[in-house]
Amino acid sequence: MLHLNEYIFNKNKYTVAVISYNYLRYDKKIQFTLKVKITKLQRGLQSQFDTAAAVMRKFKETKKKHDDKKITQKTSNAEVQSEKKQVRKLNLRRISKKRRLTKRSLRTLRSRKRKSPQSKSHKIKRPLKSPNRTQNLLKRKLRKRKRINIAKRWSK
Repeated sequence: MLHLNEYIFNKNKYTVAVISYNYLRYDKKIQFTLKVKITKLQRGLQSQFDTAAAVMRKFKETKKKHDDKKITQKTSNAEVQSEKKQVRKLNLRRISKKRRLTKRSLRTLRSRKRKSPQSKSHKIKRPLKSPNRTQNLLKRKLRKRKRINIAKRWSK
């Protein structure tokens, strides 16, 4: 809760207001006091209200800065972990959306392929299912390379 303390008092050329503010963040009670100088307004009830409003405005700005600082300094590792998990989930969702898009646009890509045989963009690039499969692919490529090299050697 926010308390605008009663002691808004006058000093020679300006009014000083002191605010104390308590709030909970990450299960920790934080209290900070703010002293604000406000140029002296006409005396009377109206000026008192104006002062309070000005103080509140100034306070909200300062509080926002204060909060932003607090957010950057995470207190517990568990919170950071949960945040990472959420980000991962979001990314996964994003990837699946992309895949759906590629499936949808397959037809147009195929028609494009007929025009230029170089484009292989119609293939959906996905991670291979098993590491064993990748090994087999690599071996096959190596064997092919060897065959080509031997053929080159004999042709000389």
